[in-house]
Amino acid sequence: MRTPSPRGALYPSVEELTQGARALVARAPGELRMRPVGSSRAGRPLWLVSAGHGARHLLTVAGAHANEPVGGASALRLARLLAHRPAALRRRDCTWHILLCLDPDGARLAHGWQPEEPAPSLEECHRTFYRPEFACHPESLPAPGGDGERLPESAALVRLLDELRPLAQFTLHGIEFGGAFTMQTGEVPGAARAFRDTAARLRIPLDDRPGDGPDWEPDPPGVLRPADGDRGSERDPSGFVAESTWLYPRRHGTLTALVEAPAWAAPAV
Repeated sequence: MRTPSPRGALYPSVEELTQGARALVARAPGELRMRPVGSSRAGRPLWLVSAGHGARHLLTVAGAHANEPVGGASALRLARLLAHRPAALRRRDCTWHILLCLDPDGARLAHGWQPEEPAPSLEECHRTFYRPEFACHPESLPAPGGDGERLPESAALVRLLDELRPLAQFTLHGIEFGGAFTMQTGEVPGAARAFRDTAARLRIPLDDRPGDGPDWEPDPPGVLRPADGDRGSERDPSGFVAESTWLYPRRHGTLTALVEAPAWAAPAV
């Protein structure tokens, strides 16, 4: 069993994410609420924190990839910010939902591999690194006509997308090298500029042509979008072809924006 994160660690464990969210809800019961929306393959609950009561829904998904813990830390900070800014959501008639960790099983196996203070050795990073095979990533859906079934975590996210029909889905990821970038399933006026302006303000470098999304069109710096005529599938460099929870909610008019933050290139992350 993994031990809790040491004091001062950058990234919270799955248990610390849950405890932190419960503490936030307890301190702001009128502004935040929390409920399970499914279970992992090992039976761990998938927790959703919601802020606001508006008719327009936004969804943030953290922890889809086990070795990318920056999303969980960001999710907790977002919940804390929203708890203190209820008027901002009311003005926009919005409810903002935050899925704390889509793959809690993988996150438990991977916890501790990222460099933290005091910095571990390279050997320690390798010994604690974990990332499941591509077909076991919860944001990947079985290819149409195949024999595969949806993972429980994938099915829970699809149900949530169908329930909420969000205006936007933000899925939080992290990379080990290079700069930040975002993959957006559509074009919204001002969205790319806002992303670039935020990165500049935080002094986070942008990646002009990231290796992710080989079928996506670059809009440098730092933005990728599906190529013209894209049929709604996403191909990994491994060659595995699958539907994706990034593209699934386009049937509801949802824009999905993946945000990739560089874990090592920028201390500000």
